Amino acid sequence: ARNINTFRSIFAAARGGLSAGDCPEFVVFPTVLPRLSGPDVLVEEFEEGPTLAEAMRRAADAAPSPAPRPPLPRVAAQSIMDTYCTMLMHNFAHADLHPGNLIIRKHAKASAEGPAAAAPRTLREAGLELVVLDCGLVAQLPTSELQVVISMLDSTLQGQYDKATKTFLSTCAKPEMIA
Repeated sequence: ARNINTFRSIFAAARGGLSAGDCPEFVVFPTVLPRLSGPDVLVEEFEEGPTLAEAMRRAADAAPSPAPRPPLPRVAAQSIMDTYCTMLMHNFAHADLHPGNLIIRKHAKASAEGPAAAAPRTLREAGLELVVLDCGLVAQLPTSELQVVISMLDSTLQGQYDKATKTFLSTCAKPEMIA
């Protein structure tokens, strides 16, 4: 329960101070049910919606083969990256973030805000939100390791894959073991 509360605090603060992207505004963490939870069991409210993997399959299946690919994969990837960067900025990152632990669903306020953008760039513009599940495992890194992770991520996002690889290999105890 502590991790979810920490994530909620991080994203509440980010909503007020983050100017680039609007992903944190559309990130949802399940509500913990404290009366059913204990030291060894965490019970959360059920969150409705397809997992990221299922949403991507549906988006791919919905597009006719000669048509351009739908924007959802690109929009979701950008929003997930924004979400993870927000976590890294606070050195409190979900350590089990995979497509099964993410739900993409229609945002409750989407219809009140009007139709989704024709070519959405963010989940908000698409009228969607990202639900982050299974927050029991988090990572808090020493500053030197956090800087390496951020450097690798930055290099990768800029398409500097050689630089990202060199940064990764420089941290390995036995880089010769990596083929």
